Amino acid sequence: MPSSWDEEPPPLVATLPERTKPTVGNSGCVVGVHDGDTLILLTPGNVQLKIRLVEIDAPEIQQPFGQQSKQALSALVFGKDVEIRATGKDRYGRPLARVFENGTDVNLAMVKAGMAWRFDKYSKDRAFQTAQEEAQRARRGL
Repeated sequence: MPSSWDEEPPPLVATLPERTKPTVGNSGCVVGVHDGDTLILLTPGNVQLKIRLVEIDAPEIQQPFGQQSKQALSALVFGKDVEIRATGKDRYGRPLARVFENGTDVNLAMVKAGMAWRFDKYSKDRAFQTAQEEAQRARRGL
């Protein structure tokens, strides 16, 4: 990962109280997967952050294909060290981020595999539209 353990945390964690502020905010280990577009990151400072994957949308657990989407994200990141690139916060206050595991863009990989959709309302990166169209043509996943 390109980050250093002794650099100042990025804006993602800057609003945390000083006593819980992790030593670095752009990396950590994935300790939980909520659904196909939300994960729990454990930072080097032992703070758990619920991260919403930006640019994508996935079915909720109880919806059709929800479990498969969650399992796909788990296979990509659970128990692994990842890099996050925060872009802001959602309406619930969760950090929005692109997630990278060993150089792989996890957000984009979920769409390419047909395990999530491009979030039309908020997606700005054309690669997500292309990935979704390719997954649809190949009849992968959703």
